[in-house]
Amino acid sequence: MNHNGYNTYRKFKLGKVKIGRYICPVCSANSEEDRSFWKNMKKEFFSLLNRIYQVLRVNHMSFTGIASVMDLVFPRGKDTVMNAFNDSVENTYIPPSEDVNIVH
Repeated sequence: MNHNGYNTYRKFKLGKVKIGRYICPVCSANSEEDRSFWKNMKKEFFSLLNRIYQVLRVNHMSFTGIASVMDLVFPRGKDTVMNAFNDSVENTYIPPSEDVNIVH
């Protein structure tokens, strides 16, 4: 395989990564390096932010306050924080309860 440049993948205000492209000299097929590390890194970063939002909301902080705090870490608007928090709550797995006894 011969090196044939790179593709740049970006996430606004988070960073960018250059993924190498290659071309086969025999069959002229194009291929690209694996970029799953970039997808995993973004997923882990945003799941961490969602956990921070949940902790701050449990402690009765407003979405505007959370957005102000997030300006220090990773700038997010109030609406973005609210949408991400709501999505994280909807995606939370709650195990079913078993053997519920009701006492009068």
